[in-house]
Amino acid sequence: LDALEEFDYDLEAFEGQLDRFIDMFEQAIAEQKMDEVIKRLEQLTEEQQAITENLTAEPIADMQELASRERRQEEQFKGLEDAMESASKSMEELSDEAAQQMADLKNSELTQETKSEIKSARKNMQNEDKDASEESAQAAKEKLDEMLAKAQEIQKQFQEDTVDEMMDAFLAVVRNILYI
Repeated sequence: LDALEEFDYDLEAFEGQLDRFIDMFEQAIAEQKMDEVIKRLEQLTEEQQAITENLTAEPIADMQELASRERRQEEQFKGLEDAMESASKSMEELSDEAAQQMADLKNSELTQETKSEIKSARKNMQNEDKDASEESAQAAKEKLDEMLAKAQEIQKQFQEDTVDEMMDAFLAVVRNILYI
């Protein structure tokens, strides 16, 4: 009988540890997805800056080559939107607030305007309109910077929420040990 009770206790302890491991794994996945959003935004911003600098350089760069690079930016932006959606879903269980902020950013006017400016810059480049290209490319760069700043704020919020949650869980465990 004692062996059965010991086995039952060990099984409960094992299930508790397994649950904690799963929670930590889910948190690691959510953090990884949030990091992916930040990394994609940083890459988009850097490339947009390079395109803008090439537009303003003398002598003028090949507009069709820049249009091709801007087209890749459009494709990368679609990947960013997918990453934002995925990050939002991964964070739901861990931080409602951060998950909602990410969903809001993905669906925001800022995101739509950024996508539109990138597309506009590409079309202007294809039409060899240097002034309009510079204007759209610079606007896209500024909006990408703004999106990056917002995503970094969301990441900070997510980290604060999960650290607070982990601290509460840790304190609960310590209290339980002290009252045993």
